[in-house]
This record gives sequence, C-alpha cells and structure tokens, in this order.
Amino acid sequence: MLLPEHIAADRLVLRRPRREDAPAVAEAIAESLKELAGWFQWAQLLQRFADPEDMGDRATVANLRFDDLHNPVYFIWEGDRLQGEVILDNPLWEEERALEMEVWLRRSAWGRGLATEAARAALRHVFEVERCQLVEARIESRNRASRALFTRLGFQRYGFRRDHERFALSAEDWAADHGEAPRHLGVVVLSHPECLLHPVSPDHPDQPERLQAVLDAARELDLTMLGAPRADERTVALVHPDDHVDVLRARTADAAALDRDTDAGPGSVDAALRGVGGAVAGVDLVLAGHADHVFVATRPPGHHASRTRPMGFCLFSSVAIAALHARYRAGAERVAVLDFDVHQGNGTQDALSGEPGVLFISVHEELLYPLTGRQPPGAPNVVNIGLAPRTDSAAFRAIFAQKVLPRLQDFAPDVLLLSAGFDAHAADPVSTASLQSADFGWLAEQLRAVAPTVSVLEGGYDTVSLKKSAKAFLRAMVMK
Repeated sequence: MLLPEHIAADRLVLRRPRREDAPAVAEAIAESLKELAGWFQWAQLLQRFADPEDMGDRATVANLRFDDLHNPVYFIWEGDRLQGEVILDNPLWEEERALEMEVWLRRSAWGRGLATEAARAALRHVFEVERCQLVEARIESRNRASRALFTRLGFQRYGFRRDHERFALSAEDWAADHGEAPRHLGVVVLSHPECLLHPVSPDHPDQPERLQAVLDAARELDLTMLGAPRADERTVALVHPDDHVDVLRARTADAAALDRDTDAGPGSVDAALRGVGGAVAGVDLVLAGHADHVFVATRPPGHHASRTRPMGFCLFSSVAIAALHARYRAGAERVAVLDFDVHQGNGTQDALSGEPGVLFISVHEELLYPLTGRQPPGAPNVVNIGLAPRTDSAAFRAIFAQKVLPRLQDFAPDVLLLSAGFDAHAADPVSTASLQSADFGWLAEQLRAVAPTVSVLEGGYDTVSLKKSAKAFLRAMVMK
C-alpha cells in the first residue's frame, strides 16, 4: 500500500504516528481508558499505539511500550489535539485488495461528526488512490455508536456472530454514492520517514538534510505524495543473494562503517528497503497507467551496491531490482535504465549486463569514484558515456541530444528507469562538472517524451543546489 504521511479532511488531519506523538496519545487514552476497556479484548490495552512499520521507531509512554497490533494507524488530529485514530488493517491486501477499518474517537470529541469526517477521508483515499475493492468493519455487538457510524458511511451488514457483526463497503457502492472513481495520480513522489533515520557520521555526505531538501521541493509543486512501501526479501533477491537482507541487518545492528565510504546502523536496512520498494511500486504505477511519472525520494542511494556487498553509500541495487521486476514480473518487454549521476553506476551495470530486453546507459564524469565504466565483454546492452572534467551545460546537453536520446528513442522502452543524481551541479562538492539547475529541468523535458519514467534519487550533496535541481526536474515532469 502507498500510504501518505497524512490525509487531509475539512477540520481534521489524519497523520501517521510519530515518536513525538507519544504524550498526546497517553493523554487521550487516559481520558478514555474506562470506555476502551469495555470494547476491546486485549489484556494490555495500551499496547496499541502504532507499529514500527509506520513509525520508523517504537515509542514508550509511562513505561508502557506500544507495539504492532495494528498496521497501519492514522491518528486523527484537530489542530494540535489528538482526537482518535483510524486503523486500516490489511491481511487480505495482496490477494483481494481488501481492508478492515476501525475508528476510535475520544469521548470528549463525540457528537461533532469528527469520526464520520475522518473515516470518510480515509475511505476516499483507499478507494480513489489505493484502488481498494472492499473495506470491512468488525463491530462489537454492544457498540451502537460504531454501528451507526458505518451505516452512515454506506456499509452494509452481511454477517453476525455472538459477540460482533460484520459490515462491508465495496468500491462500486462507494463510487455510486459519491460519484467518485479511482483517479489518475499524475506525477507521484514516493518517500517514507524511515529514510530520514538512516544513520551516518556527522561528516558523511549522505545527510538526512539532502532528502529533506528534495521533499521540500516536491511540496512546492502540484504532485501526489505517497508512502514508499518496504520491499520484501523475495524482491531484493532479484539481484542480491537470498540471505542478503539478514546479513546486512546483522552487520548494522550497531553503527558501523560497511566500507570506507558506507556508513550504516540501526534503521539503515529498513530505509534502504523503502528505496527498493518505492522503485518497484513506481514501476507498477506507471505500467498500470495509474501515474505518468514517479520520483522515488529515499536514502541511502543504490546504484553502487554490488550483488554481494554494499559500497559507495549504497546498500541495495534499487534501480536494477526495479528493472528486473518490470521485465519479469510486470510484463514489460523493453526496459531502459539511464544513470545520470556524476558517478558511474557500477552496481546497476553489473546486475543488468547482458540482460535481454534491458538497455543500460550511464553518463558520468570520467576519473571519479568508482573508476569504472569500461565496456563489459559480451554486453551490447550496456552503454557508458564519460564526461570530461569541468563539463558545462552546453557540452552536457549536446551529449544527450546526440548520443543518449537517439539511443533511447530507437530502443522504445515500455518504461524508463532513471538513477537521478544531481551531483554534477556546479555547486556540488563531489565533482568538477559545472551544470546548473536548469539543465536538469531540460533533461526531464527530454526524457518524459521517451516513455513513462521512474526516477530514483541517487547523489546530490549540496542541499541548496539539490533542492533547486530536484524542483526543476520535477516541475518539468509535471508540465503538460
């Protein structure tokens, strides 16, 4: 599921749990503890704050740990006051695209229509954006308020047991009542708060602020911002060994330098899995026609990771995994990958070299890390184009116009995956190139005409120029 950080309603905001919400949760539960104990069966009622899948970390309130009984949770906020929660449980999502919804509202907020407003906002999102087919509700037999709420929302009762009733609302019934159908998402940005939690040393280039700069740029444009799902181990195994995730979790249980360039620690693997999951979800969105273009704003980057080891700030080969997913799972006959990071995408090249139906092009500055980019034997699908040191805007655009764009157009891909590095900007400290933010906007204009694109953030280490470059790139993707 591609769940956003927040869902807006008229008076309310539904927001995913954050660690700093813990005191407000304790206060709301303390007010309603007696009422809650009457409806719910769990012995440790206060253990239902949120799960680390959605928080990025666990939170503790008054010595009570709130764990993962439900996934995911949206807290209902009216201004700075927590009024309740909406829970979207998804045990049947993969098979049937069906969810189960629960709504809880604190007693002092009753009688003002807040539960209806919050539930309706959540339903609008799951039916229009997630393309959910069915939402169910399990209601305690004594809970007349919940029965009335779900009846107002259009749910129909279909089952009864001794202690509860079952209600359901289909996508067809929702559309008939509201005149709303699944909407086209346009340009989508996929990200997740866990990616800000990837720990690095204070002097490491891949600081959280660089991702925040990209997200700030995206929020200034007319985009759809959704959550990047976490990839599973089976998806990672499209490129890496079956035990690769477990091995990296063990190595990053404590803060560690995985090599001389790659810092990691608790939270790094989950952050990197969001990058893989976002890239794969982006492929699914554009190939299904639900989005025009997707930008995956995550960290750490991925294009240097080899099949068996992290390197160059990278843990998983996100773009290569997404390319193989597109080719062998999503039905794409031709998949193109263009890496325009200033450093050559050695990990992506190694994973895709010789792969039928896949074209890989890397445009990078010569004589920079990782000092790769030679033509691999027996791999006509690999194209490396080295830029001379101090390449300027005119030379950069000429190379793309003369060498890159014709090759992509002749290949005619079903989807174009982009390793989007912005570190060739003149202000970036890691290269001698002298591009300007407008060059990345020009590049996006050219590439969006080739095929639906899925861009994955790679480099870009000066936050000011990164924000400007990412904004120019995304603005060009949005333009009709």
